[in-house]
Amino acid sequence: MKHPESPTAYVDSPTHASAPSNSAWNHAQEWWWLWWNNAYLGCAALVLLFTPDRNWLSTARVVILHTYLRLRWALLVFVFIMAMTNTVITAIVSKTLAQFGMGTLASTLMIRVMLVEAIPIVAALTIAIKLSIPLGAELSDLRRSRHLNRLHDAGLDAYRMEFLPRLLMGIYGVVMFSVMGSAVVVLTLYQGLYGFTSAGYDSFTNIFSRVMTPYFTFIFAGKAIAFGYIVALIPLTSAFSRSRFGLRRDTELLTLARMLFLIMVVEVLSLVVNYY
Repeated sequence: MKHPESPTAYVDSPTHASAPSNSAWNHAQEWWWLWWNNAYLGCAALVLLFTPDRNWLSTARVVILHTYLRLRWALLVFVFIMAMTNTVITAIVSKTLAQFGMGTLASTLMIRVMLVEAIPIVAALTIAIKLSIPLGAELSDLRRSRHLNRLHDAGLDAYRMEFLPRLLMGIYGVVMFSVMGSAVVVLTLYQGLYGFTSAGYDSFTNIFSRVMTPYFTFIFAGKAIAFGYIVALIPLTSAFSRSRFGLRRDTELLTLARMLFLIMVVEVLSLVVNYY
């Protein structure tokens, strides 16, 4: 994989073998090539993200607008499903714990499980399916039509113009869904435990503050951003790779599998940091 700004970086390279091969060595090479491509372009994307850009404000407006247009209905469905699901789970958990004399632990358990652990994962998977994978397909089409080459020939930074905004859309989408999902979980959790009254406000806020300490909140926010970076990056980098031995099948399924693997790695690391 050459530097993204070089003209040949946007052109499909010839495959190394014309006929498909199923040897273990070719599978290993294909696996290594895909992960190296993800790591290389991921590092290049981080450099771009932390490189000052005088057009960052206009880029942010474009990212927010396009993300809203693509996800406005998905966000409503997501909020509705999270509200219904959390209401049912809250009722089950609170009644079950109450039978064993541990009803006071329901709010703590739900905050730790639903808010901190479940919401970021569900938000990341939703964005991957509804936004990131389609964006990766769009970028792949632009590459095959040589649109990126034409931008480069015109003296423009095709990587910053086409790759970076789509990456930011994925990150912003996961963060937005995580924030909205967290708000829904808090509201439905309070309603499920105390009903439509303010009598439990002091107790609930006290429990919430003891669980969501600044350190815990920082890990939660970092995990949401990391999930957003993963689900935004993997489909986009797949647009810059091509099967070398004819081994890849169901590219979107493999892309989703790589995202799930990295999400699980981040989730396990966050659990270790939080609880050990």
